[in-house]
Amino acid sequence: MTKKIMATILTAVTILGTVGCSSEPETSGASVPETPEINFSDYETEEKFISFIDLPPDPNKALDDYKGLGFSGFILTEDFVSLTQKGKMTDSYKNAVKKLNDSGFGVYIRNQYNDPYYFDTTAEGSAEYERNYSLDSRKLTNEFRDNGGVAGFYMADEPTFEKFSQFTPLINWYNANYSDTYFHMNLFPSYAGQAGFKGHSYEEYVQEYIDKVASKVKGKKSVCLDNYPFNRSDSIRASFLSDLLVTATKTKKYNETVKDADKAYMGLCIQTFYDGGLVDIKGSADVSFQLLCGMAMGAKIYEYFCYRSYIDGATRLNGIFDSNMQKRVYDYVKEANEKYLGFGKVVNAFEWQGVNTLHASDAKKIENEEAFSSVQGLVSENTGKLDLGGCKSKLDTIIGSFKKGDDYGYMVVNYTLPSAGKSNVVELAFKNATHAVVYSATETGVNSSIVALAGGKARISLEAGDGVFVIPV
Repeated sequence: MTKKIMATILTAVTILGTVGCSSEPETSGASVPETPEINFSDYETEEKFISFIDLPPDPNKALDDYKGLGFSGFILTEDFVSLTQKGKMTDSYKNAVKKLNDSGFGVYIRNQYNDPYYFDTTAEGSAEYERNYSLDSRKLTNEFRDNGGVAGFYMADEPTFEKFSQFTPLINWYNANYSDTYFHMNLFPSYAGQAGFKGHSYEEYVQEYIDKVASKVKGKKSVCLDNYPFNRSDSIRASFLSDLLVTATKTKKYNETVKDADKAYMGLCIQTFYDGGLVDIKGSADVSFQLLCGMAMGAKIYEYFCYRSYIDGATRLNGIFDSNMQKRVYDYVKEANEKYLGFGKVVNAFEWQGVNTLHASDAKKIENEEAFSSVQGLVSENTGKLDLGGCKSKLDTIIGSFKKGDDYGYMVVNYTLPSAGKSNVVELAFKNATHAVVYSATETGVNSSIVALAGGKARISLEAGDGVFVIPV
């Protein structure tokens, strides 16, 4: 059913079109264009975001709290169940796979040690792989097809540059047995330092992963990165934006060279913890901000870190639950997921084109000069129906551009420190459009509406950690 909004969308996001702030049309003599008939399903898909969290809970126990966070998947580790014993998959592991499937989760099998021979130790032959752990001798093949099957495999977390070329046995095993599922690895951020990059730049590091891993994997795979933005209480980490855009751009370029079945999914690891180098999550806006920035980059994968807290000597990772498994920032994550993960129905229906930045109109209010300057060589040149020169913003903003057939879409995100609670107002200017379809977050999920534009412009109000998806028509 077409919704005709002539004043204000009653959500945290407000679109002011031809009516300005009035509840009646302006009486300047100009006629208000007739609202077009819109079938919202033309802009949507059934494809949801893939979402899961590392350091997951014990799969043998009640999972009500986990379900409450709205994740689509569950990472099955060996923290609570052993994979094999004497070369055979254990009953406890089989039961965990079945229980997770019966609970409605996509099951993602964790390569516990990032080991190239984790699933098939016989493939190692005379090769040596340095270990400070032991692996049961095994040769697994179709065992993961049973008990409801699996959605994919989490093959490695933050491998260093030289490790990529060592994953060939793991890739061969996957391609031979599970190329119809999903292959996931998570990459370092640029601030990890040269220990991870071995003298190479961050761009070279991401490209090495694509060349040595992603391009060799059959079927769907990720190009996913860690970059935790809240390392200071007064600003967003400057490299957060550039790391995202480097990864998204390289993913897009790779996807342009392969068939649909082999395309990679851009992914982002969401900070839901703190340690000695990070500040804590202060509200749901801290979580939604990260999700929306990922969406503006076309990300389809959201790996969160972390669910359980991990305390071991000097290492103290304070997750969604504390070390006594009491809820810590649980409600913040739950609220953000409930409100914003529903954007998958529209973001996933469009093809990502690129990102642009809008500085705060008042130079004194610019917060992200270093971040915005660092991506000027990566921003999108073709913005479709968006007249970037006619746009302006009260505070810093990023805009992700998308395309679906002849339609253009734009993810508009308030790019200010979420915990500061600053509201933004963005004026978007469009070419050859009289209306806009707007997807916005509400307490009950993502809703869609249509609004009239005033001279091709839409004025958008965004709270801290907020964003909307706009389709000019």
